[in-house]
Amino acid sequence: MATAAGPETPATEAATAADAAPDVATIPDGTPATIPDGVPPADPDDLAQPGGPADRPKKKWPLAARVAIAVLSALVTLALINGGKSVLRSLVDKDHINNVAAGDCLRESRTDRNSPYRIVGCDDAAATHKALAVVDGSGDSCIHVAGATRSVTNRAGNVCLGPKDVDPAKAVNVAKEGDCLGQNGDEAQRVDCSGADAEYTVLKRIVGVPAADTKTACDDVPGAVGTYSWDWESELTANILPGVVDVLLCLGER
Repeated sequence: MATAAGPETPATEAATAADAAPDVATIPDGTPATIPDGVPPADPDDLAQPGGPADRPKKKWPLAARVAIAVLSALVTLALINGGKSVLRSLVDKDHINNVAAGDCLRESRTDRNSPYRIVGCDDAAATHKALAVVDGSGDSCIHVAGATRSVTNRAGNVCLGPKDVDPAKAVNVAKEGDCLGQNGDEAQRVDCSGADAEYTVLKRIVGVPAADTKTACDDVPGAVGTYSWDWESELTANILPGVVDVLLCLGER
């Protein structure tokens, strides 16, 4: 005999609904979120708090950049070490060019890589130059110092050097229009215009004349009977501008 099934009880309906409904979880703001089948619900302690800082991924420099930075750091360190050694040597070596003052005499030391010139007594037979001034500026800033013929750099600036026995008052490198010149061997020197040794008057001073033009540079100067050329020396005892006369003086008879 068939038995008719009665209506499902409320408990049975609830169980059926629970089996059919997906798992849900509640996120911190109270909004329910659906959790897919087979995925366990997250621990509430693991949920990020709203408004909290998020971890940022660390930036990694490309390999080439990291190598370049490492090389640069090594070079800077080496330069600082070598610079410190140079300063230390100049402090220990009292005759170093870094310690020179105007009036000191020097001997030339081409093979001395630490100091191209060494300070010596002016009565020393090895003395070849005298420091006339120490100035700031470019390499040719000494060209306007009376008696200077070359310059050498040190930590204070440019040391203006002239021959050991130079007399700045007679230096021709600063001769200007109206000055008088006399002959001193193969060299000219400034002299008192009222003196018996005054042979020529400077009529014009020209700076930076091409060597090929020195014979005609004074042709348009009235009364010019000759010229006198003066060349500056660099640390290598060469003219600053090869092929150019640094100072050309147009001379008239006294």
